[in-house]
Amino acid sequence: MALQKILKYTSSCIISVFFLLVFSEFANARVQYRTVEAKGMGGSLQRAVERALVSGISQVNGAVISSRVKSALSQSSKANDGRKVTQSAKSFRETIAKRTKGIVKSYEILDEQQDKKSGIFRVVVSVTVPFFKMSSQLKRLKMAVVPMRIRKGLRKTRLVMDFEDIFRRGLENYLTQSRRFAILDRSFIAEQDTEGDFIRGGGMRQEELARLGTRVGTDYLVTGVVERAYSYVKKTKMRTTGQVIKTPKVGARVTYRILDVASTQVKLAGTEKLHRE
Repeated sequence: MALQKILKYTSSCIISVFFLLVFSEFANARVQYRTVEAKGMGGSLQRAVERALVSGISQVNGAVISSRVKSALSQSSKANDGRKVTQSAKSFRETIAKRTKGIVKSYEILDEQQDKKSGIFRVVVSVTVPFFKMSSQLKRLKMAVVPMRIRKGLRKTRLVMDFEDIFRRGLENYLTQSRRFAILDRSFIAEQDTEGDFIRGGGMRQEELARLGTRVGTDYLVTGVVERAYSYVKKTKMRTTGQVIKTPKVGARVTYRILDVASTQVKLAGTEKLHRE
């Protein structure tokens, strides 16, 4: 399509002022495992182990994930006529696996003590927790290219809409291939949500759940307004031969902005007039 001819020129104009000086090395994001030791105490051995597991998860995945596990584990205590029922070791492990939904891969009790006076149990456990290792590329400046607006009063013709789509995706491709930014997707969120639901739905390895809840926010938004877009064919008739030469011409005018998400500050703004034959 003729509109694609203007992308390289436009992208370089916008992004040249935003290049970083340092490259980050490539790294594949993946699920890994970490084993830590944690302590816990409680009125029963099971409760002490549960609290130790929550502490271990907090060391690896943070307080947000550990609080979810804590809430889930609180449901594992059974009651019978007001009396707590102690589960067998096998049954307890099965309950832990079910309640934590893969957040705990395995654990081992390293030390177990009970205070004779208070009856309080104190344990030390070794717990193996899956975690999602984020790509080192996310250490770069994070940017997201979002759909551009169409100027009020400009008809949303196929030409205008096609230009917006091609321009935006071309700019996104250019920024990604520069390898100087971490470009976050904002165009295929629905597809990503579907994959997340698929992982939650079962049938997956439990540790794959570590992939959930790892999305990151962007530092800057790249957006703008399509002020004008046009395409026509210029006809030139040769006087000597009478031959008509057709020359396609395309062009547009775009205002762009790079916005600091945290402060709403406009970091960069400008207008580009584009014309190509």
